[in-house]
Amino acid sequence: VAERLEPPEQRLVAHPRQPAVEEHRRRRQNRAAIGIMLVLRDRRIADAHRAVAAIAFQLGDDASTFNEMRDKIDRRAAAAEAKMQLGSASVDTQMQEIEREALDMQLADKLLAYKRDMGLLGPAAGAETPQALPAEGETTSGSQNGSGGRTS
Repeated sequence: VAERLEPPEQRLVAHPRQPAVEEHRRRRQNRAAIGIMLVLRDRRIADAHRAVAAIAFQLGDDASTFNEMRDKIDRRAAAAEAKMQLGSASVDTQMQEIEREALDMQLADKLLAYKRDMGLLGPAAGAETPQALPAEGETTSGSQNGSGGRTS
């Protein structure tokens, strides 16, 4: 029994296997620390995945809003282009009307010149500036009994 009891002096002396035991203990502690760090890393990765998923969900909503805004802008641009085309068509129509009126005036002047050449207008009409012919049933102011349209 005396052998089993170690005096305090003998405990201070290193056991020949003690460095291996200490090394084993350090390795176990390192493995435990590494395990804890891996668990923490996995937890951070999971948190990051949740955050990315939440952002992706929000961006999905924003993307649909973006698509709606793009469609709205496209519709407005198409409406503005249509109005511009209608406006230019209106201008084109006005230009055609002006050209038509100018052509009508030229034709009326030519007709007046032909009638003057044929002697259908009389000698007084030839000295005057060319005017449009009166409509059917109308008479010129100088041919109404010489009284200016008054009857006595």
